[in-house]
Order: sequence, then C-alpha cells, then structure tokens
Amino acid sequence: MSDYGQFDDEVDLSENIEDADQVVEADSAVYADTNGDGDFDTAGYDTDGDGVLDHFEADTNGDGQFDRMQADTTGDGVLDVSARDTSGDGKIDYVRVDNDGDGYMETLLADTTGDGDFDTELVNSDSKDGFDQVTIDGETIDVEEEEFVVEKDTTGDGRNDTFGYDTDGDGQAEYFRVDTDGDGDVDDIVVDRDGDAKDPEATIKHDTDSRYMDEVDLDHGDDAPEGLVNPLQGPQARL
Repeated sequence: MSDYGQFDDEVDLSENIEDADQVVEADSAVYADTNGDGDFDTAGYDTDGDGVLDHFEADTNGDGQFDRMQADTTGDGVLDVSARDTSGDGKIDYVRVDNDGDGYMETLLADTTGDGDFDTELVNSDSKDGFDQVTIDGETIDVEEEEFVVEKDTTGDGRNDTFGYDTDGDGQAEYFRVDTDGDGDVDDIVVDRDGDAKDPEATIKHDTDSRYMDEVDLDHGDDAPEGLVNPLQGPQARL
C-alpha cells in the first residue's frame, strides 16, 4: 500500500502574483491583490537577495492574516516547502517538505492538537513507496517493520482496507492507514490517540484527481470528518 505522494500544490502562489492586476513592489517584497477585491492578499519575498522571489505567503480566506506559505529553500526555482494554517488560529499547523528536489514529499509535519507544536511527523526515509518513519508525540516507529495491531475489512468485500499501528507501545493503535476505495493504495492517514476513529486529531487524504496527499483535516479531537470510514467499527482485530 502506497501512501507516498507527489508534492504538487493545486495553488502556485508565485503564479497568482504574476497573474494579479494590482501588484506593488517594495524593497525585496511584492504584494498583490489576486482576487480583485482591492485588498492585498498575497506576498512574495526575495529572502536571499538574488533578485528572485523565493518565499510566498497568502491570505486565502479573506480574514486578514496569512494562512498559506510556499517556499523554494534551495534556490533552484522549484517550490519545496508548503505550509498551511488549517484551523484559522494564526499558527501554521501543516507542513509538507520535498527534501531532495525530486518532486515528491519526503516529510510531512502536523500539529494535531492545536498547541502550536508539531507533534506528528511522517518521513519517507528510503525513497520507496510510503512514509516508513512515523513519529507521534515523540514516539517513532518504522511501519515497514512494525506489526500492525489493527487489521480490518470495513467494507465487507473480503479485503482488509484499514491498518492501525501502535506508536507508543500501549497496545492500542494511534496511527491508521486506510484504503477507502479498494484499489490497494492508501487514501487516508488518520491520527487518533484513543483508537476509536470517532474523534481523530488528524485526517490526511490523497487528492481526488491525482496521487498526492493534499487534503488535510486537523480536527484536534473534534467530530470525525464527513465521509471518513470508521476503521474500528466493531471489536478491534488484533494479530
């Protein structure tokens, strides 16, 4: 099961600035009104002084504060960091990083509790198909070597589609990989510390049109996202 995704963003903030009708340059920064409402909503910065914008921020919901960031940290002209404030509290809580410039993300960071600290880290350390290193609350496992403690067929088609992993050694799964459409690929990654999947702290989904993880729901323990298949309906199936 692959849960490794392309880095592509559906929005390119640099292109939004280029296409904007109202743009103001100031020192090493550019400010743009990309939606034509008269307010500057996107900014680009030249952070290394080479004359090329390499850091971008945007207010995508019109509340007056930046909630999305993209950056080219290597100077090769390709974005390799994408970050968001998904909860609207003014703090970045979701970050994706392409560490080696291959167009795929190797690292995903999330603040699943809303306290301002990144408590969940998913890393592809071997450039294979999936996130093999998973860290939640400082506890790290290798999902390729760790036996899952939950294996469920939630659709009744005879194939297991949900796999849960115990990251902290308490015998209960906190990290789930879910194939929601039966194609053998991971569609949802779920972080749920109490293991019932009714109030997950985070659900990260593959984009519906391509194979990259770009839909994120950080509920911080609130109600489950609409459409989430509960991986633990009925008793947990333990190996």
